[in-house]
Formats: sequence, C-alpha cells, structure tokens
Amino acid sequence: MQGIVATRDAFRNVRRIVRRQLTIVRRRLDRQMTAMVAIRIIILFCLTMPYLSYRMYTFNYPNLPSKPMEYARGRLIYVILFFLFNLNYTISFYIYVILSSRFRRQVKSILLKKYWQLQNCFSCGIKNNRISPENPESFNTNMDPNEND
Repeated sequence: MQGIVATRDAFRNVRRIVRRQLTIVRRRLDRQMTAMVAIRIIILFCLTMPYLSYRMYTFNYPNLPSKPMEYARGRLIYVILFFLFNLNYTISFYIYVILSSRFRRQVKSILLKKYWQLQNCFSCGIKNNRISPENPESFNTNMDPNEND
C-alpha cells in the first residue's frame, strides 16, 4: 500500500514541476532525469527478475550433476541470467549516454581530450618512457663478480 502511495506522490510531484513557473531548460532537465530514472527502474526489474526467479527455482529443485545434460543446461541458463543480472551495474552509463545530450557531450569531450593527448605523445616521438644511460658502452653489464674484464 505504501508503494502505491509513494508512486502516486511521485507522479503528483512530477506534474507539479511541469505546472510551476520554471525555466524551459530546467523543465527539460527535470523531464530528462525523470525519464532516465523511470527507464532505469524498468531495466532493473527486467534484468533482475529472471535471475532471481531461476535462483528460487534451483533452491526448490536442485540441479544435480548426476544427470549431465540437465546439469549442463542448468549451468548455461545460470551463466546467461547471471550475465544479465550483472549487466545492471553497467547499464546506467548506456542509459545516460542514450537519453542525455549533456552527458553525451561530457563523455565525448573527455574521450577526445584523452585520445588527443595520446595522439600528441605518439606524434612527438615519446614512445619509450624509460631512463637509459647516455653512453651505454661505459657501463659494465656483466653481473658475474668473479669475472674481471
């Protein structure tokens, strides 16, 4: 019951934001944030429920290794659902890149800045970042203490 009331209050707050005298940019950003959160919740539910359902099923009906084909099928299903479950932790980045033009600009500028610096390092000849002696012939590289040259 509390979940329904909270959802209704959130919906009212979003509608109240639209009615208030806010700047157009602020309204657009609020709508964008609401869309991102709503899509994130839907994706969280869609990617978590299959994994949790399968875990409950395997808890009630264990998949024993005595039947190799069924065990292999069960492990394959588990690995696929586990992958989807862990995709929840990376999906936010892609949601923000798809829905937010502001976030896209920031990611683009950061990536371009990083790769531009790498490009400049390679173009100016800095490929080997090691310290080496100026005259390597003057140093004895023989590590054997018994041998004197």
